[in-house]
Amino acid sequence: AYSFQDAVCDVLKNRLTKAIDIFKHDHNINGRKPALVMSGGVAANLTIRTALEKLAEDKSMSFVAPPLKLCSDNAAMIAWAGIERLRLGMSDTLDLKARPRWPLEELNDQVGA
Repeated sequence: AYSFQDAVCDVLKNRLTKAIDIFKHDHNINGRKPALVMSGGVAANLTIRTALEKLAEDKSMSFVAPPLKLCSDNAAMIAWAGIERLRLGMSDTLDLKARPRWPLEELNDQVGA
């Protein structure tokens, strides 16, 4: 299990390093400090979390992740995201109809429109 975790960590660091380099090349950040954001259940993995915190530091980025106690429960993560949006003054009308099966193609069409 340790070897697998180590391999996953190496792959994540490698891919993120490339993605960060591309991002910095393609976007003029003019002295701003972009953020590397980690969320979901993987954010509870201390080995990966520590490696990505170091990567962010090495790349002069902020590292943002929810508190560990919120990383294992998806409902808690959704609530935390809502709290952060509320703190920013963002709100929704709540008139969206819940859909347990939402085809990705339909979402993609809405985003591209």
